[in-house]
Amino acid sequence: PHMSVAIKELKADEEYGDKFAFAAAHTYQNHEFNPPENLGVYAGEGYPTSCIDLRTSFANQGKEGNKALMKQIINARLDIPVKAGISANMVVNENSLVVRMTVKAAVTGNYRVGAWLVEDDLFCVQSNNSAYDNEEYGLNIHEAVIRKANSARSSADFTGYDLDKYADLQAGNVADYLFTFRLHPDWKKENCRLVLFVSALDNNGAYAVNNAIETSSIYEAVEFDYNE
Repeated sequence: PHMSVAIKELKADEEYGDKFAFAAAHTYQNHEFNPPENLGVYAGEGYPTSCIDLRTSFANQGKEGNKALMKQIINARLDIPVKAGISANMVVNENSLVVRMTVKAAVTGNYRVGAWLVEDDLFCVQSNNSAYDNEEYGLNIHEAVIRKANSARSSADFTGYDLDKYADLQAGNVADYLFTFRLHPDWKKENCRLVLFVSALDNNGAYAVNNAIETSSIYEAVEFDYNE
């Protein structure tokens, strides 16, 4: 709850609310929301852990400490220019979802892409050792719960699939990638949406998320959106 309350407050913050996309990996023990991928690798510091851009992570510092660290890391990441834009079209057919993600390069480079399916409004009682009132903070209702992380290169690398493993995407050009999902009958389609991201090499020669967006559903297309 120290992390989830911090994120709730940051999402409601006028300055930071639209500066990040959020997905929650419930990987503690045998949780009913466990995703099939071993995303617990990003909780190496213990539970809860925040991982930003699949590159920088930190363990719980208390609500205010978590918010301060998130703001600090987000500010640092925002100083890195966005190298590629994202758009997407989705088709749902019974229990299948196909996502065509389109990437437009602002800078010539080698890119990776990922699509995480998340579900909102899931109920599960949050054990929090009386740190917060569950009803006051809405802690029993879980948002952006990862159902499927479609980006695993290995059990320890979720930075995405190669957009093109043989050639760089040239500045001004676009490229597509198709993702497919099998929707479990227990998942409410009307509460599902996507977190889509592009990873690129950073100054340390490692891949990190360079741009990410959240869709409003698994039905509505997302056009390129360039924020000033």
